[in-house]
Amino acid sequence: MVAFGDKTVREVMTPRPRVVAIQQEASLEDELRILILHGALHLTGLDHENDAGRMARSEVRWRRRLGLPLGLIERALIERAGK
Repeated sequence: MVAFGDKTVREVMTPRPRVVAIQQEASLEDELRILILHGALHLTGLDHENDAGRMARSEVRWRRRLGLPLGLIERALIERAGK
């Protein structure tokens, strides 16, 4: 078990995804899968801040294969477009 001070990973990571899942009308499990996918893509060396959309395309492709709702990058793009 990984701990952050006196809190475990579950205590640190679960509250925010639960709120986002409710906002996105998705299950907590799907929200956690989206976060895992996003993190795994970063672990492969992709970085949406400076890769000309490569990570975004990869996230969409994997999200669709896994049957997940909108990913983090897509949500951010939609949010930016709405402002």
